[in-house]
Amino acid sequence: SKDFNPNFGGLNRDATLVVTGKIYQTLPLCENLRSTGVYVYPESIDLANRTTDVTVDAEVVNDTDGYASITLSAVVVDADGVVRARLDGNTSDLVAGQAEIFTATGTLKGARFWDVNDPYLYHVYSMLSVNGRVVDVCETTTGFRHTEFKGGVGTGGVWLNGRFVWLTGYAQRSANDWPGLGGAYPDWMHDFTLALVRGSHGNYVRWMHGAPQRADSDACDRLGIVQVCPAGDKERLVTGRQWDQRVEVMRATMVYYRNSPSILFWEAGNTI
Repeated sequence: SKDFNPNFGGLNRDATLVVTGKIYQTLPLCENLRSTGVYVYPESIDLANRTTDVTVDAEVVNDTDGYASITLSAVVVDADGVVRARLDGNTSDLVAGQAEIFTATGTLKGARFWDVNDPYLYHVYSMLSVNGRVVDVCETTTGFRHTEFKGGVGTGGVWLNGRFVWLTGYAQRSANDWPGLGGAYPDWMHDFTLALVRGSHGNYVRWMHGAPQRADSDACDRLGIVQVCPAGDKERLVTGRQWDQRVEVMRATMVYYRNSPSILFWEAGNTI
């Protein structure tokens, strides 16, 4: 559809070549590579004692010609580079060409929970070892937060880490165009755009019709801006193959952005 975003030619986003060994963790690109990457998420959040269990699910592939016994482990590192938690994972034997989800879990103590007023981020390094030797490492930047959406007069709305948060902000086209540049502009300008939102006392962005660019989502994570993340839609409901496509794009979007702590809502469509 050409309704909401202009057509751009050529590469108008950053392009990255990822080179791996024969045993590796996949990328979160389920629409094209049919892979799910690394997912980091909290469980059993204790706000009073500032603790949370952290789990890493990593899709692992053995592209060697034979069998390999592979172990997953992970560490949670704070913004100052200090290891705050060590996550113990499983060992599994993969034959040639096999893919499997590996899991590592541990407890983070003294946690700083991601908030619109304190958008604290951790770096999680998930590591694959074979015969005691590390063969692959992936870095995932994420944050941990407790969220609720409550109903009722006086108690409704968004609750973040045990307190009500009044969200105010903007509905912004996902193309996020700049005059003369369109959507093909550098990452620092994406940061500048979201800093303008924060500078106007905004803490909320609902992207319109399509998922945001990675640079925009990352900026929201760093600046404490809650996101509503859509996948792709028009101003009406669809049926048949068009609906199936919307489901496919929604799934791919959720897998790609599910480590973003600032995304509190996933938008399935722009109508009732």
